[in-house]
Amino acid sequence: MPSAPAFTANLVLPAATWYEKHDLSSTDMHPYVHAFSPAISPPWQARTDFEIFQGLAAKFSKLAAGRLDTAYDLVATPPQHDTPGETAQPGGVVRDWQDGAPAEPGRNLPNFTVVERDYTAVAAKLATFGPLAEEHGMTVKGITVHPAAEARWLAARCGTAPSGPAHGRRLLDTDVKLCEAILALSGTTNGRVAAEGFDRLAERCGAGAGFAGLAEAVREGRVVFSDTQNRPVQVGTSFEWSGKEAPDRRYAPFTINTEHRKPWHTLTGRQHFSLDHDWMAEYGEQLPVYRPPLDFTAMQGTAPADGDSHSVTVRYLTPHSKWSIHSEYQENLLMQTLARGGPVIWMSVADAEAVGAADNDWVEAVNPNGVVVARAVVSHRMPPGTVFMYHVQERLVNVPRSQATGRRGRVHNALTRLLIKPTGDGARPVRLPGARPAGHDALRALALQPAGARLHRSRRLSGPAVHRLPLAGPGHALPAPRQHRVRREATRCPATAARTATVTCGRPDRIRSRYASGSSTSAPVRRASSKASTASSPPARVSARNAPTRPARSVAGSRATSLRTSARRCASTRSTSARPSVVSRSTTSRRLCGLGRRSTSPAALSLSTIRIAVDGFPPSIAASAASLSG
Repeated sequence: MPSAPAFTANLVLPAATWYEKHDLSSTDMHPYVHAFSPAISPPWQARTDFEIFQGLAAKFSKLAAGRLDTAYDLVATPPQHDTPGETAQPGGVVRDWQDGAPAEPGRNLPNFTVVERDYTAVAAKLATFGPLAEEHGMTVKGITVHPAAEARWLAARCGTAPSGPAHGRRLLDTDVKLCEAILALSGTTNGRVAAEGFDRLAERCGAGAGFAGLAEAVREGRVVFSDTQNRPVQVGTSFEWSGKEAPDRRYAPFTINTEHRKPWHTLTGRQHFSLDHDWMAEYGEQLPVYRPPLDFTAMQGTAPADGDSHSVTVRYLTPHSKWSIHSEYQENLLMQTLARGGPVIWMSVADAEAVGAADNDWVEAVNPNGVVVARAVVSHRMPPGTVFMYHVQERLVNVPRSQATGRRGRVHNALTRLLIKPTGDGARPVRLPGARPAGHDALRALALQPAGARLHRSRRLSGPAVHRLPLAGPGHALPAPRQHRVRREATRCPATAARTATVTCGRPDRIRSRYASGSSTSAPVRRASSKASTASSPPARVSARNAPTRPARSVAGSRATSLRTSARRCASTRSTSARPSVVSRSTTSRRLCGLGRRSTSPAALSLSTIRIAVDGFPPSIAASAASLSG
């Protein structure tokens, strides 16, 4: 599974993907609702999300009998937005019952509700439409509608439970029935629900607000699941979130407020800048005010982070992920045709020059909260003094050890810390070491230190630098992918040189790779302006220990896969008997360096020799390598 959470989970369930299940897709920012329809059944042991949760509920209900049965919970609910509870504390004054004030639920205490929980009936209730929606209605944005008609329609469309705790309730025991219920209960796909909501708004805002016209325009509209399977279906205008403001008008923010006099969802019903709560006044922030970045070196007496003189103080931002959908599909082979994979920090050309970093170099961002190690993406689009790191980047590839801590580089939030700021969410800079006054975040290029340090660069060879990558230790091997790509990187080097892969970076345009048969093949390295030319590679040294006797299958020509260093691509081998995996020796963060990926770095495309020494090569490869070794 190409997702970091799966590597830290205790249990991973195989789930169906888009084309293997029934589902719905829509947002309030576009005017269509789409259906997912399975092209194939979920393969092997995979199940749809719906089937997984239904199966878990059924097993839980069975195990609960005689153990949990029926229980009663006292549920505390805070005052909610868009409810009368918002006005329960006039002036923002909360009378603390711990100081002797009367304790009043809904004012200075949460609201309390006793809830009956029959744990043996979890599965039965999950598979049916419960009674509370019909009894109390459904509330959205402070508007309550009653779906009695929809409940009757669902009973006729989906059937009812024949027996059990949910006897007579509308069945939602399949994913298609659940999709029907969603479409029936939403005002964007059921005009009757939308019209009822607009009628409630008209009662509050007055007959002249124009809600009657909106209600009549959508009252007869209805979308069922089969409609969405036939074609993308336009949603209707609704008092809820909708991608349309009128039958012939797309969404625009605040249209319903400015044109139909619907109050804004604030305490005053207006857009306002002043907030006269007493605790806001204590902070002097009744009006929006500018707060300069905090100098944590001066405030907390912390010294700049360790490092060389090549460092710079920057503002650190974490925008929404660019190459993923939440936590999924960031570092699979397809996505790595768009991005280089692994954590990256975007920085300006000026900041990169200040720390001596080039595009795709390792950099380390440090502040009192933590450390982040990532590759630099140097771009003129970034303003000097500001860097950003896309949030929730995967950590499946390229996760070296930090020089500052000796631990694996952390995620984007390692540099942030939740500070309770009662008056709002302000920017909190972080401190980085450097020539500039330390006060925000520190960013520096990772210095490749002499041999024996945590990260090092070998200078035994004149000219190009040699980087050592640790390989799998006993019991740490991971299955290699079909394509193997070695990246130029600096990481922790083990004491023994026999278990390292050495990558030498020079500038020939082509590299030749020696295969099991003793023949050689070559794969071009793309350059910016011309096609690659042929150049023989220097000798490669390969040591084989505990090698299996089964010969490796030669892969040449069209099946040759590329080895890359940073932004460079060349050729590699594929073996069906023993495919080497370049992984970290760390048991807490096993890193597979062989995942295929294509760099988007504008750096010059060049490569020289790849020297690899790994366990597990077949004798044929070892013999071929021995004939080349000097």
